[in-house]
Order: sequence, then structure tokens, then C-alpha cells
Amino acid sequence: MDERACATCPWWSRFPERVEYRWSSDENAQVEIRTSNDKGECRRMPPAPPRQFPVTDEGDWCGEHPERREAAGAA
Repeated sequence: MDERACATCPWWSRFPERVEYRWSSDENAQVEIRTSNDKGECRRMPPAPPRQFPVTDEGDWCGEHPERREAAGAA
């Protein structure tokens, strides 16, 4: 994974697991399926409207932090 990925950023927060419910004919019941979420949001600065943080995949780089971009470029 690239060191400039959002997942390595201290301000990035992963979204909770995704939960889906499906009918299982084997068990003749509804089954809960949990999968990890590879998306999250950058929470460095509180936005004016709620829930408007930049959303990215864990391996992406949102580019919101020029100081991190410069530090990573210098390395």
C-alpha cells in the first residue's frame, strides 16, 4: 500500500462494517452478513454542513493535507 494512502492518515476514519440481511434457504431464516468497509472519511476539519467530510477508499489519498503530501514527496 502506498504510504500516502488515507488509511495511514491520522485524520481518516473507517466507516463501520456493512451489514446485510439475506434469506437463507438452507437455514430457512434470515442471515446477517457482515463485511469490512474499505471506505472512510477524512475528519481533520469539522465541515460547515454535517456529514460533508471527504469520503475515500482506504488505499486512496484525498489530498486534503498539503503538508503530508510534501512530507511524503520529500521522502
